[in-house]
Amino acid sequence: MGVKRLQIGALWFRVDESAAWLADGCFSFLRLVADSIKSSKWSAIAYHEGTDRDLRWDGSHADLNRIFAEYLDPQSKIDGLRFLQGSGGEISCRIEGGAPVVASDRMFFHRFDVELKGGLASSADVVLGVVEAVVAAWDPVRLIVTDVALGRLEERGDIWRVRPGYIVWLGGLLGSLSEVDPTLPLSVSSLRGGTLIVPRGELTPRTLYDAEMKLFADNGIGSLPKDVLQSMEVPSRQAALTMDNIGAPFVSDPTGGDFPDPAESYREQISGWMLSPEGDVPLWVQPDQSSGVPVRFVGRTQRGDTEVFLHAIYGVDRFGDPSDQLAVRSAAKLLSIATWQLEVLPEGAVLEWHTDTASAATGLRNFLAIHGLTAIRVVHTPQVGGDL
Repeated sequence: MGVKRLQIGALWFRVDESAAWLADGCFSFLRLVADSIKSSKWSAIAYHEGTDRDLRWDGSHADLNRIFAEYLDPQSKIDGLRFLQGSGGEISCRIEGGAPVVASDRMFFHRFDVELKGGLASSADVVLGVVEAVVAAWDPVRLIVTDVALGRLEERGDIWRVRPGYIVWLGGLLGSLSEVDPTLPLSVSSLRGGTLIVPRGELTPRTLYDAEMKLFADNGIGSLPKDVLQSMEVPSRQAALTMDNIGAPFVSDPTGGDFPDPAESYREQISGWMLSPEGDVPLWVQPDQSSGVPVRFVGRTQRGDTEVFLHAIYGVDRFGDPSDQLAVRSAAKLLSIATWQLEVLPEGAVLEWHTDTASAATGLRNFLAIHGLTAIRVVHTPQVGGDL
């Protein structure tokens, strides 16, 4: 059985957020959630040129403002910036914002996502504490707590549709729930100016889904509004912004060393190349002869007369589920990587992708097969010292 995972997704309807506004929200959340997860040390990580890079945040509010100001892309958006607790343990979060529009046809551009794993995902008190911290830091339009099992029940295609979750919080823009059928196995209460919906007792994903869909239908709530913008004011942030030093540059080891990013350690294991002093693995670059574009692989080796190009996929269990926006983004990225790598693969060479869990290997094989990419050999290679 795999590790339990929950995704918490919050959306807000504000556009052109400044780097400082986005940094304030992240700092507030990280400070507010500290008591729930019993930890206050975080690292700031950016995805850049095919790898995760530690941004060496010193933990202060001022330094986080600097990081956000430097990280805004040419279109003035923040995307791919994450925070990891400790050495990348049971909680991580991701921020996206700054775009001049709320959404495209397939995804929202103003959001904060949290992933909980293991013991944190199994504790109702922790999950509720994280939910309240997200609401306090971002004042979203809506928040949901979900997982793969619940996501599979989703109808496809309409990103504006209000979605069920193990926990749902609806902001004031969606109105109140005045009609609550007492036979539904749901508790409805107020939280920070919005409505909190939680199940009563243990419910199957299907039972929960049907109950919440009836609750939404009874109250005329079907879709998120497309023609409103929220105020930039989030008063509940202010107390958290007065407290400082909650980060740690990619987590100090009490013995004096550094813990590397577990994803980089896995790439090191697959490639056989040592981590650099910056904590990442050097990549093998194979140029595309027609365009000159450098295509990156984790490594390259020779097995007898066969040249083998290597790639490592770490910590990815979701592949292309249209109801899961994180899965949509990761799937698009994987398809892009696969296409480029296959195009530059020398004649007679083999492309081998390694994954750290058996479930990810099975899912990835199926995902690649659906897209006609069966030339990639997928191998389950457990991480040294990790779970099978």
